[in-house]
Amino acid sequence: MTGKATHRLLVLLTIPALLAGAAPGTGPGSKPGEIHSGDAPAASASVATQTIENETLRVTYDDTAGSFAVAEKTTGRLVLTNGRLEGKAIKASVEAANDVVFGAGNKIVVTQADRGIASLELYAKLPFALIRMERHNGGKEMLDVRKAVPAAFTLDLGKPAGELRTLGTGTRIPSTRTASIGS
Repeated sequence: MTGKATHRLLVLLTIPALLAGAAPGTGPGSKPGEIHSGDAPAASASVATQTIENETLRVTYDDTAGSFAVAEKTTGRLVLTNGRLEGKAIKASVEAANDVVFGAGNKIVVTQADRGIASLELYAKLPFALIRMERHNGGKEMLDVRKAVPAAFTLDLGKPAGELRTLGTGTRIPSTRTASIGS
């Protein structure tokens, strides 16, 4: 690989609050796709922890530990813990995000020692956290990437793995085995 390439990983989290009732912005008087002031993604940052949130999720990145977590916003329950991004992080910051498909949101951008970039992203009305990686090849030779694991983490979705369903390329199958994301 010469220059930079982007590898995308979607982390799809089922949010019970969305399954049990209406999503924010879908109540009486709301129009489909309408964003209310209380529905827009919010972002905040402190010295050691970067935080972004939308209507359903809160993502935090601990600068000191180099780890991230995802919590269900309404209950505060952590659904993703011990998150580690591939590569050596050197700094993190919160920035506005704009995606052609998902629209406006916020992201935690983690700059890496090899000049690559990882980002943890949330978008309005999207009950998923997105993880994006951009690799940087600082050398003159082509970089041959045979395997990429953009992130490693522990998920606790409140059910045994055998009761979960995974989404693939157009089919739903029972989750019967452990898979390495990104490989």
